[in-house]
Amino acid sequence: MGLVKALEHAGLTVTNLEESVAWYRKMLGCEIVEELHWPENGNRAVYLSLGHQGGLLELFHRAGTHKSYDPDKEMARYEHICVHVEDIDAAYQELAAKGAKFAVAPKPAKRHARLCVIVDPDGFKIELLQPLSAEEHARVVREAAQPAMASAR
Repeated sequence: MGLVKALEHAGLTVTNLEESVAWYRKMLGCEIVEELHWPENGNRAVYLSLGHQGGLLELFHRAGTHKSYDPDKEMARYEHICVHVEDIDAAYQELAAKGAKFAVAPKPAKRHARLCVIVDPDGFKIELLQPLSAEEHARVVREAAQPAMASAR
């Protein structure tokens, strides 16, 4: 085993802390774990629970910051955070009902899984992943290929 035991938290700098906290609570059911404030510069952070295994998401706001980075113009940048879900289709339906913006609808993924991707208010991507057994994954890939093969005829 390497030096690292586990991922403690992932941090995102957001343009509107209140809006982002509300979005993560509504969309993913995150709970506020801790709120921090630095009076000397006005910076603030909120730590949110990410699941039941102790992972945290830090939403950080620098005072006076009103613009996020442009993901289409940055070369080296954050790509996404991935969280496990039990049922990708149920998660998709729930998030769609809540008004989530999807970058990717549910689809088969490599590594024996199905995934979908939502986008937060600052454009950060959150991947939802449902792990599958090798047999389930093979079935899902076959089913996904059938419409493409039928339209090619």
